[in-house]
Amino acid sequence: MLHFKPLALFFVAICSLNADTLLFGQAYDLAILNSNDVKSSNYTYLSNKEQINQSESKLYPQIDISGYYRKAEYKSGFDGKMTRQGLLNSTLSLNQVIYNHSIYAGVDLQKIRTQYFKIDHELKKQQLAADLFDTYLNILKSKNKIKYLEVYMQYQNSYIDMLQKKLKNHLASTMDLLQVKVKYNSSKIDLKKEEQLLDVYKNQLKQYIGNVAYDLPLIDIDYDITSVLNSMQNSIKVKKDSLEVIKSKINVDASSKNLEDAYSGYWPVASFQASYSRYTTDTPTIDAPYEYTDTAMFTIKMPIYSGGYTNSKVESSKLDLQAATEDYENVKKKKTVEYEQNLALFNASKDSVQMYYDAYNSAYKYVKSVEAGYKYGLKSIIDVDDARKDLYNVKYNYIDNLYQLIGSYIKLLLINNNFDGIEILDEVIVKKG
Repeated sequence: MLHFKPLALFFVAICSLNADTLLFGQAYDLAILNSNDVKSSNYTYLSNKEQINQSESKLYPQIDISGYYRKAEYKSGFDGKMTRQGLLNSTLSLNQVIYNHSIYAGVDLQKIRTQYFKIDHELKKQQLAADLFDTYLNILKSKNKIKYLEVYMQYQNSYIDMLQKKLKNHLASTMDLLQVKVKYNSSKIDLKKEEQLLDVYKNQLKQYIGNVAYDLPLIDIDYDITSVLNSMQNSIKVKKDSLEVIKSKINVDASSKNLEDAYSGYWPVASFQASYSRYTTDTPTIDAPYEYTDTAMFTIKMPIYSGGYTNSKVESSKLDLQAATEDYENVKKKKTVEYEQNLALFNASKDSVQMYYDAYNSAYKYVKSVEAGYKYGLKSIIDVDDARKDLYNVKYNYIDNLYQLIGSYIKLLLINNNFDGIEILDEVIVKKG
């Protein structure tokens, strides 16, 4: 089950959010409160849970009270005498099932159905989390790309200024200048497109969390996240059946119970009925001479022939059970393949992230050295902008691989049904002091 904080504390967090940094956990809690799909699935689950009581109620005594008032006139064929009679009846009746296997199977089937919708509700929450985090990461990735393009354009702009000066002194050609301007304009188009994409991603996030003021964090590359990556790796080692596998297994159980219910068409049904009726009349007649009646009877019904309905229902239920079993095996195989694919992607991305972290540190030191050289006139502004461009390129590739790592990590948590490990992701974007 997905959870980050107790709901009471979460409402405090909402009230104090006011453009604070929006972390993974807060975004998910907001999305849960704002998701109509999740709310709908929860109501469906609660409705089916209540229907268990309806199914079980058929096993308990059914007690009813009824009554009627009848006014009639009688004419005797013997002497032609007219009689007017008012008759008031009140009846208390009892019906009790003694044995009806179809009812027992129906109770069990409703419990299975309720479990199915409970799992379906949890699946909706997990899918919401996966979609939300995809949008969340798209925003972080887009912001980082925009920053990279801005730095790259700054480098190109400095390069254009240099070429224009060289062109005046006939030290560069017009073709060189035009080539750099084409790259600059292309980067400008890419920047505009990425800014528009960022607006799209922000609108998507708004659809999830509602009109809440927030600031998104920048993924911090200035500290070593090796310990966080190790925690993520340990988290994905915790394996449980995925909710999709559990849901498919519930379908098998439901089909099995349907088959059991189909067989109940061959079995007898036994019940007990009792009633007490009291009569009040102003004119006793031969039709209603009594004051009260008591009746009690035991009924047993043994099916003999139903036109082949029961046989057909049994065969149909057997086929449904076989189909559900095949679906269950297929889902298990599918999840095994998905796990292996995402585990391979996670490990590859983990190695790449660590290598880009080392490369970033080297590029950062290089930028500092070039800036120092520029300060003392040993390097040009072109050299500084070029070094910064390379630094942000490394950072962009770092974020890109981290994006793939987080995506595969979330899918592994879904497959392993261990979404508590999602909280670790906050540590990826929060620098520890």
